[in-house]
Amino acid sequence: MDTKRDILMPGTATKVAAAWVAVIAILLFSDAFFFNVLLVLAALMWSYFHFVPERTPIEKSETSVIAPVDGTVEAVETSPEGLHLTIRKNIWDTAAVYAPVTGESTQIGVTHGLFLPIEEPLSLRLNEQGIIRYRWMDHELKMSLRCGMFAWELPVYAGGSKVFQGDIQAQLTHGVVSLNLPRNIHSAVAPGDRVLGGVSVLARM
Repeated sequence: MDTKRDILMPGTATKVAAAWVAVIAILLFSDAFFFNVLLVLAALMWSYFHFVPERTPIEKSETSVIAPVDGTVEAVETSPEGLHLTIRKNIWDTAAVYAPVTGESTQIGVTHGLFLPIEEPLSLRLNEQGIIRYRWMDHELKMSLRCGMFAWELPVYAGGSKVFQGDIQAQLTHGVVSLNLPRNIHSAVAPGDRVLGGVSVLARM
């Protein structure tokens, strides 16, 4: 993993700084107390959505898969093709999306779209979503991200070939993350479990 500590999402320092400059400029001329408080709270919330908390995996192992996001495990499904895990992430969970494994990224793509409620069946094909595929040892792992109604974009920062467990891969404020894992992987979680992105172990080889 890169030893450099990133406080904000890649390339977002300018966005956060611009928001605070605008807020401070307004506060200098505004004497509306409640409006000013709401303005500062909005700036704090904006900063929070771009903040990257420091996380250390519980288990640093090439044979384990860690949670890419904070959230609740919604589904754990097995099939002849392998293991499928789904995590539901709410807006107050950190927006950071972490690399679940150490390996190589082989495909990165984003499909721009709408921001319908996750429960809406049309969101499966119409909502903004992304995909990142990894070569993990001799296996392939696919991570899918789908935005919810409280997201406004899906920046993907994954790039280059080598990826380390816990590297920042994307920014998702609200939505669902799914992992498709190979057949010889065993789940370490169950539906309803709360997981911490970049920390919790989802599965082991």
